[in-house]
Amino acid sequence: MAKLFQPLLLLLARVTDPELARMVQYLKVESEILRSRLPKCALVTPKERQRLLRFGKPLGSAIRP
Repeated sequence: MAKLFQPLLLLLARVTDPELARMVQYLKVESEILRSRLPKCALVTPKERQRLLRFGKPLGSAIRP
């Protein structure tokens, strides 16, 4: 069972508090934009895309699936 939690703990140890705060901020903005589009199609305007890029750029590849 300990081996199950080890990868999760390693991941948490790698993420620093400032980076985690930036990730949360980016996800809040992304969620706000997408929710404003519901139930319509979730297309992002150029202005919204720029906003996501501004908040996502400091995170680098950390926000990629």
